[in-house]
Amino acid sequence: MSNSKYLLERGWTGLRMDGAPDPESDIKQEFITSENICALFEKYDVPKVFDFLSIDIDGNDVHVLEGILLGGYRPRLIVNEFNGCIPVGVNKVMKYDAKKVWEENDYYGGSFEAFKLLGHHHGYSLIHEVATTNMYFLSDELVGGSKDFGVKYTPMQYHAHSPNRAWEEYVPREKLNLV
Repeated sequence: MSNSKYLLERGWTGLRMDGAPDPESDIKQEFITSENICALFEKYDVPKVFDFLSIDIDGNDVHVLEGILLGGYRPRLIVNEFNGCIPVGVNKVMKYDAKKVWEENDYYGGSFEAFKLLGHHHGYSLIHEVATTNMYFLSDELVGGSKDFGVKYTPMQYHAHSPNRAWEEYVPREKLNLV
């Protein structure tokens, strides 16, 4: 279930990290947070500009992606998992908790709208969505400025419902003076 394994098998180079990887793989064991992601990138010599970033951590995805972009990293293509259980047009993210791990329910990540706002705020155009699970963003430099490609999705309840959790509206950190 790796978004990058296929690329690595065809000669690409890259870094894969997971909190609990298969010990027989090249995946580095790292628990990723918004606070440590840039230090991890430095530890593994990730260049500031690189081709492909895939984010799927079943929790703080929005917060970690924003940390990467605020840290000066500029991937050309971003693929991120979003919470397709959240209705269309709703801007919400899981309240940040650095120790959060997925509980196999629908309390994780952020909405399609939250990721779209994050992407646009940081100079990325949404170009595609797959299976109410993954969003694809290209750097605006590659598409000639910010574009709206009309990408939409249909919500689907594919995980156990977990009501009454700590959701909040996504607001870029710069607007909150949290940078």
